[in-house]
Amino acid sequence: MKKIVIAYDGTSEGVIVFDYIKQNFLSHFPTLQIDVIRVISDNEVLEDAMNFTTKMEDRKAHHQSVVQSFVEHKLEGVPVSVKVLYGDPTKKILSYLEKNQPFDFLVVGMNTKGGLYEFFNGSVTIQLLKHSKYPILIVK
Repeated sequence: MKKIVIAYDGTSEGVIVFDYIKQNFLSHFPTLQIDVIRVISDNEVLEDAMNFTTKMEDRKAHHQSVVQSFVEHKLEGVPVSVKVLYGDPTKKILSYLEKNQPFDFLVVGMNTKGGLYEFFNGSVTIQLLKHSKYPILIVK
């Protein structure tokens, strides 16, 4: 195993993905390359814009810094690449995977909160399972 991609949703539930990778993969694959992507949805961008008076470029730099610091803390001592993307999470994740071959599999968390959106459209994880041609490890 050489490379995995972690799609982190920014939630507290998503943290379990990093703990799972640390416990189950890093000791067996010490040279494992890890890419972490965090997609900030259009709704999150709108909420963010209402709470901040800074320019979008400054908010993007802030998002990158926050996610980078968090990932480095969770995967301390592990070389990791972090990328923050903006837009529809499913589309952005699938596009990232297409452009960043090869990798062994995608790792995602499964949020079980539900809600009307998920009832009608499915969670990002469900959408990825439906539309991805790549292997996916779901951590719950």
